Amino acid sequence: MSADDDGDFIVVSASTASRFVAVRIYDETVFEHIPTHHPEIKLAGSELGSQLIRPAIEEALTSPTKIFDSATSTESQVFVCENLTFQGNSLVVPVKAVDGTTDGRVQTAYFANDFSGTLVWSADNE
Repeated sequence: MSADDDGDFIVVSASTASRFVAVRIYDETVFEHIPTHHPEIKLAGSELGSQLIRPAIEEALTSPTKIFDSATSTESQVFVCENLTFQGNSLVVPVKAVDGTTDGRVQTAYFANDFSGTLVWSADNE
């Protein structure tokens, strides 16, 4: 566990298909932002369990099935894990660059099947 001015976080190595070397997962994002702003994550709790959302995010970052460049930010990529689903929707994890580093930071996580942005990598093409 590490900490900075934004709080406590863990660091995971990102998929080599990503522009990020590592991604920070902040406690505040996992335990406050995501459950508050994405009710489908709460509903998935019966399948994922509230303590399992961080490992699910880690899996999406290290073993995504698709990576998109964000449609809304040139500093962000969106990791999709079609192996982790809830009600037919895939786990989606947007990641924004941390200024002055090769790291990213998880912005949120949610379930969806509507992905915007430019596809930069797909496991189907491997």
